[in-house]
Amino acid sequence: MRTLDRKKPKLSKKEVFLPDLGEVAYAVEQDRDIFTHEKENPRRRTIIIEKLHGSFGFDLQTYAIHHRGSDEVEVCTYVCDVFKDGAAHLAGMRKGDIILSVNGINVEGAKHHQIVELIKLTPSSLRLVVLFEDCVRKVELTKKLVKLKRTLYDKKLAFRALQAQEKRLLLGMDRYDRGLTPSHSQDSGICSSSSCTNSSLLTCSSKSHSMSSLSSGGFSLSMIPGNESLEEISILDI
Repeated sequence: MRTLDRKKPKLSKKEVFLPDLGEVAYAVEQDRDIFTHEKENPRRRTIIIEKLHGSFGFDLQTYAIHHRGSDEVEVCTYVCDVFKDGAAHLAGMRKGDIILSVNGINVEGAKHHQIVELIKLTPSSLRLVVLFEDCVRKVELTKKLVKLKRTLYDKKLAFRALQAQEKRLLLGMDRYDRGLTPSHSQDSGICSSSSCTNSSLLTCSSKSHSMSSLSSGGFSLSMIPGNESLEEISILDI
């Protein structure tokens, strides 16, 4: 016994595919508007992250690097952590990726909270254009560089202090020798009160001169490498 199949309305290919393809084409066109240098293109990727268990599965961090001798501040916002087997990990995101655009919106030069707000407004599917810069290693190396420069500066200060102390001792001995008078007794080794007073004054004068030369001839405060520092602005689990 044959049963009659209920006729179902057939949708044309245009009705089924063209809207989706149009959305994809529009998204791709937006991604192409994000400019990167030709040499950076091999490290550029477009990834789509589907929210998993209410999370996109990555941490976003921002650092500001203050360069010594310049008013310029380099702000670096990057992915500092990707949760294993999380949504971002499955989509191919890497630690050190810089986010160039969020859902077609260019975020180059945007502040940390602006990028975070755009991501939070995404209900389920997050489209990102990212560029791998290995910022995690860059920040770690910058931290080490700042620490080494400060250590070097401390060592230089200690060396200058030793030089000043040596100079102070040499000046004191020389002035003491030149301040000796015949009133010294060779037998008893006792000097007259007037000669001792003069010698003491010379020694004190030598100390004050050396201390002033240390404070004025040493490093100035502007040479302290603290002008080059690394400042963590924000970190957020997304």
